[in-house]
Amino acid sequence: MKVFLTVTLFTISTFSFAHQYHAHSDERDTQMESKIMEQVQQQMEMARQQSDEQYYLKASKLLDKIKSSPTQKKIFQAEIQQYFHQFDQALDTLSELGENASTDLLHASIYFTQGKFQQAHQHCKRLFGQVENLMALTCISQANSLQGELDKAYKVLTAAITHIPSNSSHSRSWAYVTLAEMAERKADYETAKVFYEKALEINPVDIPTRIAYADILLQENNSLKTKTITLDYLHNDLLRLRYVRAINLIENNKAAEKNSEYLKLKHRVEHYTEKNQHLHYDLLAEYYLYIKQDTGQALKWAKRHWQQQKTPRDARLLARVAQQAGDRLSKQQVINWQQFHGLEDKRLEKILHQQEISLR
Repeated sequence: MKVFLTVTLFTISTFSFAHQYHAHSDERDTQMESKIMEQVQQQMEMARQQSDEQYYLKASKLLDKIKSSPTQKKIFQAEIQQYFHQFDQALDTLSELGENASTDLLHASIYFTQGKFQQAHQHCKRLFGQVENLMALTCISQANSLQGELDKAYKVLTAAITHIPSNSSHSRSWAYVTLAEMAERKADYETAKVFYEKALEINPVDIPTRIAYADILLQENNSLKTKTITLDYLHNDLLRLRYVRAINLIENNKAAEKNSEYLKLKHRVEHYTEKNQHLHYDLLAEYYLYIKQDTGQALKWAKRHWQQQKTPRDARLLARVAQQAGDRLSKQQVINWQQFHGLEDKRLEKILHQQEISLR
């Protein structure tokens, strides 16, 4: 989750820079470095498709072999840093580059993930005239929807995807994902599922979108559909966790604990150490919340995750864990954040209201 636009944005942005790099490789780098950059491109494409840390790590090691500093190298470095939640480092890397559509998209993606919606809005505004209209309008609509203009932004983007022509599958996919997220915050889950399905028809390997879709299905206790949409993507830990949750709904816990995917997930999480930062904290929080029912550990990791990421999904996670743990301070942090941005999110408000009742 990251915000669910990351794969789309980076797929768009890196292609243009890759062309630029090869166009001038004779002038800027040796032939060997050009070949290494081609290998990096391949690893990054696989990383985006599968949201798999191993490809990002391989790409990072290859980049270390390139001694010069072409623009494309910086873009890839910032993307890798973002994946591993090294947001400040990613912003520092981007600060070394000039302003253009690709860096604005990267900035917006990072700021959306950090919950800094005003900053994201500024970079979205700069996209007009640099990218096609649907992409720019999607970015600005997402920013507006997170700052008290949910209904207006939803209407604008719904009309845009119908009437604004786009030759880019990436632009349409991002627009559908953004509409799905808006519908979800409006508690219109049937419409949200339709939009998520449209996005997945365009890009079936969009892992964050598949995660978001699975979460709605699990909320509805639709275990069979959850299994179906996660089964071919179990290389991703967050989707593996949702698959295991679906198994738990179908079978009793004792039987589910013998499932091979549960055992893989258990091994991954329980062998995690602070020296190995490759597991995201939301995975750890959700594992202890939903699989182990250990609210103490879930709260620990949800709070750590909140320090890094502040999207509506992250707010719901922390609020849900705080509800079960009786943590009033964490609840208040979420409320303060929501009020500061004017965020409209009926799913979040329902969790916070339930928490108020449970704490009386």
